[in-house]
Amino acid sequence: MNRIFAKLGCLFLLTVCSLSTSWGKVLEDFDQSGGLGARWTASQGMLLERVGVAPSVRHEGVVGRMLKVKAVAGGYFASKSDFPDPRFVASSGLKFRINASGVSKQQPLVFEFQSFAKERKAWRWTRVSIDSTGWQTVELPTRYFRHSGAAYLPWEETRRFA
Repeated sequence: MNRIFAKLGCLFLLTVCSLSTSWGKVLEDFDQSGGLGARWTASQGMLLERVGVAPSVRHEGVVGRMLKVKAVAGGYFASKSDFPDPRFVASSGLKFRINASGVSKQQPLVFEFQSFAKERKAWRWTRVSIDSTGWQTVELPTRYFRHSGAAYLPWEETRRFA
């Protein structure tokens, strides 16, 4: 079966990314001023743009602006540099909203969510599979993230996402 790493037209809304025990801390908000290039980087062929959310969208937390990603197979996007300070003390999970178009159970959108320690000395990751269209909230319990072989990454030491 041909797995799809990324599909054209996928919309990501990461405005309410939350890495905390209460699911309540916002780590990225695409309503912020400034260009995406100052905070994010992407591989060749990937297109990231900040766009307004249509007024007709009715999904909790989906308002203002969002990140629209036009992706290519094998592509990536990531926070550009290390976070200056710890942004959270502990984490039980990550939550984000997504609207993936053109996906199905036969052809899901499959990607990895990764977090890195300072200078990428250690990392965690989990595989995410989206197989239905429309806005949805995805919750990733951190206890299911895999760890790099070289070192364990406590969430307190997370400094970058991809």
